[in-house]
Amino acid sequence: MLQKSGEVYFRSTNMPRTIESLEQIIHGLYPISKCKPSAIPTLLLRNGRDENLLGTLGNTMSCKRLEYLQIAFAQAAAATYNQILEPLDKHISKYLDGRPIRVDGKPRASGVLDTVRAAVAHGVKVPPEFEDKSIIDTIEKAVVSEWFAGYKTQEVRRLGMGPLLADLSRKMQLKVDRGADDPLKLLVHSTHDTALAALCSTLDVFDEKWPAFTASVTFELFKKSQPNRERQSYLQVILSPFKTTSPPEYFVRMRYQNKNMALPVCSEAGKHLPGFPEFCTLAAFQARVKELTPSDWDSECASGPTTGWA
Repeated sequence: MLQKSGEVYFRSTNMPRTIESLEQIIHGLYPISKCKPSAIPTLLLRNGRDENLLGTLGNTMSCKRLEYLQIAFAQAAAATYNQILEPLDKHISKYLDGRPIRVDGKPRASGVLDTVRAAVAHGVKVPPEFEDKSIIDTIEKAVVSEWFAGYKTQEVRRLGMGPLLADLSRKMQLKVDRGADDPLKLLVHSTHDTALAALCSTLDVFDEKWPAFTASVTFELFKKSQPNRERQSYLQVILSPFKTTSPPEYFVRMRYQNKNMALPVCSEAGKHLPGFPEFCTLAAFQARVKELTPSDWDSECASGPTTGWA
């Protein structure tokens, strides 16, 4: 039973498909019969300027520098992969009105891949050529390079995913600081496959595969339990007031496609829970997020090329 609306937070990008998906999630988690009258969940949207769920797809609207970088990496992918895609023309051009399949073609290779993936996910039969793993894998490599090669650079990571990660870090810290006084327990964001891949790439756990339908990324905040006084010896209980109390320890776990992700930035000793590399210390996670957070958004988003990639 949802007691207070402040216990949950639901936000979507301003697109019908993500809004509808989140409506279904809300209804599944908290049907009206499971909500108090004063605790009906609210679905939130942000204006384009403040939106941070879209990554490269959306931040280009408010960040000209990111738009420039995205175009540059897309052009680089076309220069690299169009020749590699050319041998596929004899197999699939007949399904594209005789047109070649290219990164920057009409239709774009990304559109072809998206259409095929959508059809397969919904049980729609596709031509046998699109069931050929060698063909689909070649198209996928080209499209992944077009969209996400930029996320191997610090600059694209900062401008594309930095604002979202900073928002996440801030809310985690608020939960730590306020404890039980912060009623928020669950946040659900409805976004796009491009944002999921960009997020994974930014944190160096991307598998170089286009995210599957219904893919998701989860971040969980954990607090390490303190020793149970009931299990302490009589002497330990007597001496406990004279001991220095250690501050609570907090950890962050990232999951992608229901699999634990061990973040490389937390691989060193002291930056994760001993024996469990997937549990990154909150401090290590926040330190990395700080590196990825633009200090002056307007300045960093100023348009124009640079002499090299950061």
